[in-house]
Amino acid sequence: MAAYADLTDGEPCPSGSGLRFARTHDVDEQAALLHGWNQIYDQMSPGPFNGSILEMDLGELQIFREVTSNSLHQIGALPRGTCAVGVPIGMKGSATFCGTACDGSQLHIFSGSSGFEFYSPEGLDIIGVVIPETRLLRALEMRETANFSPEAEAHLRTTSSRCGRQLRETALSVLSVLSQAADPDARAAMIVLMMRDLTASVADAIAGDHQDNGIRIPQGHRWQIVRRAISFAHDDPGSPVTVEDLCAVAGVSRRALQYCFNDVLGVSPAAYLKAVRLNGARRSLKECGSVTEAATLWGFWHFGRFAAEYSTMFGELPSATFRRFNATGKRPDE
Repeated sequence: MAAYADLTDGEPCPSGSGLRFARTHDVDEQAALLHGWNQIYDQMSPGPFNGSILEMDLGELQIFREVTSNSLHQIGALPRGTCAVGVPIGMKGSATFCGTACDGSQLHIFSGSSGFEFYSPEGLDIIGVVIPETRLLRALEMRETANFSPEAEAHLRTTSSRCGRQLRETALSVLSVLSQAADPDARAAMIVLMMRDLTASVADAIAGDHQDNGIRIPQGHRWQIVRRAISFAHDDPGSPVTVEDLCAVAGVSRRALQYCFNDVLGVSPAAYLKAVRLNGARRSLKECGSVTEAATLWGFWHFGRFAAEYSTMFGELPSATFRRFNATGKRPDE
C-alpha cells in the first residue's frame, strides 16, 4: 500500500511540517491520496502506472501537486463550501474536462454542485489549491468578478497567461519553501503570508486581466483615493499590507484602485506596496538577527525571490546589507 512519507523529490521534509508525499503504482491508491476528494480513477491507456501526490494543509487552504503517467478517467466530488482550482504544469496529449477539450492553458474548476469528470492525458502534472468559498468570494468581490459561482458546475475557465503563470509559480514556491523550512515559528509566520498570496493568485486567475472600461473617476478624487491608500500602507510599518487592504480602506474595487494608482503615480498598487515592503525590509536588516527574519517581517516568504527583487531595487543582495550593519560574526540567513 502507498503510504505518506516525509519526502519531497527524494529529500526529507522538516519534522511536523504537514507536507505529505506519496508515490504509487496503482490507480486506486492514487485516487485515494487526495484528502476529501471522493475520487474514482480508471486507467485508460496501457502500461505500468506511476503516480505521486505532494500535499500540504495551510490552515484553511490545501495545496497539492499530482503527477500521473497514464491516461485516466477521473470522477469525483468535493465537499460543499470549498472551491478547488487546478492549473496544469505539463500535459502530454489530448484531454477532456467535463466535456470540454483542454490543452493545459485553462483553469480546472473541480468543485461544483454535481462533481467533476476528467479524461486526463498520459503525462499529467497538475498543481491545485482548495480554498473555502467564503474566502475566495471575498477576494473576488474586490476584483468586481460577479460571473463566478462556486456552486456552478465544474468547468474549465479561461485565464490570461500571466495570471496562470503567477498561480503556478506561487503554488510551486509554497511547496518548495515549506519543504525546506525547519524553524516552526518561521514556518507559522510564512503560512499566514502564503495563504494570503495563494488566495490572491487564485482570485486573479479566476478574474483574469481586466481592462479599465467604464471607470470614470474625477481627477481630484483619484488623488484622494491614492492618498488614503498610501497613508494606510505606512500606518503600521510592522504589518505587511495587501492590495485588498488598500481597496477596503479606500472604499473602491481592485480595478478602480489600479486605475487611480496608474494615473496618479504611474505604478500599480502592487508595485507600490512591493517597494514599500522592500524599503521596510532594508531598514529591518539593520536591526534584525537574520535576513530571513527581516524578510518574513515584511511579508516575503520566498527568500530566493526576495533576494532577487531586493538586488534589483538596491543594487546589492540583502546579505550584503545585513553584513554592513551587523557584527562580523553573524551569519546572514537567506
